[in-house]
Amino acid sequence: MQNMIPIIKYLVNLVVAFFSILIFIDTLMSYFIHENSSVRRILAKILTPIYQPIRRIIPPLAGIDFTPLIAIILLQVLDMIIISLLSLL
Repeated sequence: MQNMIPIIKYLVNLVVAFFSILIFIDTLMSYFIHENSSVRRILAKILTPIYQPIRRIIPPLAGIDFTPLIAIILLQVLDMIIISLLSLL
């Protein structure tokens, strides 16, 4: 198990980075590409499970959707918690 911990840490970091990049791309594309485009629909299918719980708690305020920012922050916090717990093993 001790040999697996660095691999698990790497995979956790990789998954968090992947979703953070997808969120960043989705946010950028929202300014330039219509939401009915195929790429935006694919991103929506991937990111909706992350966005929905956040939007239920914090809806867009004055027309500004903070969901992507909050999602990235939560992903980073989750990453730090998982890495810290793995370091204890």
